[in-house]
Amino acid sequence: MAVRVRHSLARWTVVVSATLLLGSVPRAPAEAAAVAATGGSVTATAAVWGAVIGAAGAPATTTPHTLVWTVSGNDARAFLALVNVGDLELTSQTIASTVTVTHGGGTPGPVTLTACVGADWAPATDSCAGTAVELGPISAAPLTTGLTIAPGARVSVRASTTRSTSARTDTVLDVLVARDDVRPATMTSG
Repeated sequence: MAVRVRHSLARWTVVVSATLLLGSVPRAPAEAAAVAATGGSVTATAAVWGAVIGAAGAPATTTPHTLVWTVSGNDARAFLALVNVGDLELTSQTIASTVTVTHGGGTPGPVTLTACVGADWAPATDSCAGTAVELGPISAAPLTTGLTIAPGARVSVRASTTRSTSARTDTVLDVLVARDDVRPATMTSG
Protein backbone atom coordinates (compact mmCIF):
# COMPACT_ATOMS: atom_id res chain seq x y z
CA MET A 1 0.00 0.00 0.00
CA ALA A 2 1.45 3.35 -1.00
CA VAL A 3 0.78 6.45 1.02
CA ARG A 4 1.01 9.83 -0.59
CA VAL A 5 1.69 12.85 1.52
CA ARG A 6 0.97 16.28 0.19
CA HIS A 7 2.46 19.33 1.77
CA SER A 8 1.03 22.71 1.17
CA LEU A 9 3.08 25.81 1.93
CA ALA A 10 -0.08 27.74 2.78
CA ARG A 11 -1.19 25.04 5.27
CA TRP A 12 2.20 25.03 7.05
CA THR A 13 2.23 28.82 7.22
CA VAL A 14 -1.19 28.82 8.90
CA VAL A 15 -0.16 26.13 11.42
CA VAL A 16 3.11 27.87 12.34
CA SER A 17 1.42 31.30 12.57
CA ALA A 18 -1.37 29.95 14.76
CA THR A 19 1.12 28.22 17.01
CA LEU A 20 3.15 31.40 17.48
CA LEU A 21 0.11 33.63 17.98
CA LEU A 22 -1.62 31.33 20.44
CA GLY A 23 1.57 30.62 22.38
CA SER A 24 1.09 26.89 22.39
CA VAL A 25 4.80 26.18 22.05
CA PRO A 26 5.81 24.52 25.31
CA ARG A 27 8.40 26.36 27.43
CA ALA A 28 11.46 24.79 28.96
CA PRO A 29 10.99 24.26 32.74
CA ALA A 30 13.65 26.86 33.67
CA GLU A 31 12.14 29.44 31.31
CA ALA A 32 8.63 28.74 32.59
CA ALA A 33 9.79 29.24 36.19
CA ALA A 34 11.55 32.50 35.27
CA VAL A 35 8.48 33.79 33.42
CA ALA A 36 6.26 32.95 36.38
CA ALA A 37 8.65 34.61 38.85
CA THR A 38 9.02 37.82 36.82
CA GLY A 39 5.42 38.29 35.88
CA GLY A 40 5.76 37.29 32.25
CA SER A 41 9.09 38.55 30.98
CA VAL A 42 12.57 37.08 30.86
CA THR A 43 15.82 38.93 30.21
CA ALA A 44 18.89 36.87 29.43
CA THR A 45 22.38 38.25 29.89
CA ALA A 46 25.67 36.79 28.76
CA ALA A 47 28.64 36.56 31.07
CA VAL A 48 32.28 37.12 30.20
CA TRP A 49 35.18 35.47 31.95
CA GLY A 50 38.93 35.68 31.57
CA ALA A 51 42.19 36.58 33.24
CA VAL A 52 45.50 38.05 32.16
CA ILE A 53 48.95 38.32 33.71
CA GLY A 54 51.26 41.27 33.25
CA ALA A 55 53.73 43.57 34.93
CA ALA A 56 52.64 44.87 38.34
CA GLY A 57 51.12 48.33 38.03
CA ALA A 58 50.76 48.12 34.24
CA PRO A 59 47.36 48.14 32.49
CA ALA A 60 45.91 44.70 31.79
CA THR A 61 46.39 43.58 28.19
CA THR A 62 45.23 40.47 26.37
CA THR A 63 48.67 39.62 25.00
CA PRO A 64 50.85 37.04 26.77
CA HIS A 65 53.47 38.57 29.09
CA THR A 66 57.17 37.95 28.45
CA LEU A 67 59.70 37.83 31.28
CA VAL A 68 63.26 38.41 30.11
CA TRP A 69 65.66 36.87 32.62
CA THR A 70 69.34 37.74 32.82
CA VAL A 71 70.47 35.96 35.96
CA SER A 72 73.90 37.11 37.04
CA GLY A 73 73.68 36.53 40.79
CA ASN A 74 71.95 33.74 42.65
CA ASP A 75 68.42 34.44 41.49
CA ALA A 76 66.11 36.91 39.76
CA ARG A 77 62.61 38.12 40.56
CA ALA A 78 59.81 39.81 38.64
CA PHE A 79 56.61 41.22 40.12
CA LEU A 80 53.38 40.65 38.23
CA ALA A 81 49.62 41.05 38.54
CA LEU A 82 47.08 38.33 37.78
CA VAL A 83 43.91 40.23 36.78
CA ASN A 84 40.31 39.02 36.38
CA VAL A 85 39.15 40.89 33.24
CA GLY A 86 35.70 39.28 33.18
CA ASP A 87 32.46 39.98 35.00
CA LEU A 88 32.26 36.70 36.94
CA GLU A 89 34.26 35.48 39.93
CA LEU A 90 37.04 33.08 38.95
CA THR A 91 37.74 30.09 41.18
CA SER A 92 40.87 29.00 39.32
CA GLN A 93 43.17 29.92 36.44
CA THR A 94 45.72 27.97 34.45
CA ILE A 95 49.03 29.62 33.61
CA ALA A 96 50.87 28.26 30.60
CA SER A 97 54.48 29.09 29.84
CA THR A 98 56.96 28.84 27.02
CA VAL A 99 60.65 29.10 27.89
CA THR A 100 63.29 29.98 25.31
CA VAL A 101 67.03 30.31 25.79
CA THR A 102 67.86 33.43 23.76
CA HIS A 103 71.57 33.85 24.50
CA GLY A 104 74.09 31.37 25.80
CA GLY A 105 73.26 27.76 26.34
CA GLY A 106 72.25 25.24 28.91
CA THR A 107 69.05 24.57 30.72
CA PRO A 108 67.02 27.48 32.16
CA GLY A 109 66.39 27.48 35.89
CA PRO A 110 62.86 26.76 37.10
CA VAL A 111 60.43 29.68 37.47
CA THR A 112 58.28 29.61 40.60
CA LEU A 113 55.14 31.72 41.04
CA THR A 114 54.07 32.93 44.50
CA ALA A 115 50.91 34.98 45.09
CA CYS A 116 50.57 37.66 47.77
CA VAL A 117 46.92 37.29 48.77
CA GLY A 118 45.35 40.32 50.48
CA ALA A 119 48.23 42.71 49.72
CA ASP A 120 50.90 43.50 47.12
CA TRP A 121 54.47 42.29 46.92
CA ALA A 122 56.97 44.96 47.99
CA PRO A 123 59.74 44.62 45.36
CA ALA A 124 62.31 46.61 47.37
CA THR A 125 62.13 44.21 50.32
CA ASP A 126 60.78 41.14 48.49
CA SER A 127 58.08 40.89 51.14
CA CYS A 128 54.34 40.26 51.22
CA ALA A 129 52.23 42.02 53.87
CA GLY A 130 49.36 39.62 53.14
CA THR A 131 49.57 35.84 52.85
CA ALA A 132 52.27 34.43 50.55
CA VAL A 133 50.85 31.41 48.69
CA GLU A 134 53.27 29.41 46.56
CA LEU A 135 51.44 28.51 43.36
CA GLY A 136 54.24 26.27 42.17
CA PRO A 137 56.82 26.02 39.45
CA ILE A 138 55.83 26.64 35.86
CA SER A 139 57.22 24.27 33.32
CA ALA A 140 56.14 22.52 30.13
CA ALA A 141 52.91 21.51 31.91
CA PRO A 142 50.44 24.33 32.69
CA LEU A 143 50.07 25.40 36.33
CA THR A 144 46.56 25.58 37.83
CA THR A 145 46.42 28.18 40.61
CA GLY A 146 43.19 27.60 42.54
CA LEU A 147 43.02 31.34 43.41
CA THR A 148 39.60 32.96 43.75
CA ILE A 149 39.58 36.38 42.08
CA ALA A 150 36.60 38.76 42.03
CA PRO A 151 35.65 40.56 38.79
CA GLY A 152 38.13 43.38 38.11
CA ALA A 153 40.40 42.36 41.02
CA ARG A 154 44.17 41.83 40.86
CA VAL A 155 46.38 39.40 42.73
CA SER A 156 50.03 40.35 43.18
CA VAL A 157 52.37 37.57 41.99
CA ARG A 158 56.14 37.15 42.28
CA ALA A 159 57.99 35.12 39.66
CA SER A 160 61.41 33.93 40.73
CA THR A 161 64.11 31.88 39.08
CA THR A 162 67.51 30.59 40.12
CA ARG A 163 70.83 30.87 38.41
CA SER A 164 71.27 28.48 35.54
CA THR A 165 73.91 27.77 32.95
CA SER A 166 72.13 29.92 30.36
CA ALA A 167 72.94 33.61 30.06
CA ARG A 168 69.51 34.86 29.01
CA THR A 169 66.09 33.21 29.02
CA ASP A 170 62.67 34.48 27.89
CA THR A 171 59.61 33.09 29.67
CA VAL A 172 56.24 33.82 28.03
CA LEU A 173 53.25 33.56 30.39
CA ASP A 174 49.65 33.22 29.27
CA VAL A 175 46.52 32.66 31.35
CA LEU A 176 43.79 30.23 30.35
CA VAL A 177 40.35 30.23 31.96
CA ALA A 178 37.88 27.43 31.24
CA ARG A 179 34.15 27.41 32.04
CA ASP A 180 34.91 25.09 34.99
CA ASP A 181 37.08 27.89 36.49
CA VAL A 182 34.08 30.22 36.84
CA ARG A 183 31.46 30.23 39.56
CA PRO A 184 28.33 28.22 38.66
CA ALA A 185 25.59 29.95 36.67
CA THR A 186 22.69 31.45 38.61
CA MET A 187 19.17 32.57 37.77
CA THR A 188 17.80 35.70 39.38
CA SER A 189 14.49 37.46 39.02
CA GLY A 190 14.41 41.14 38.76
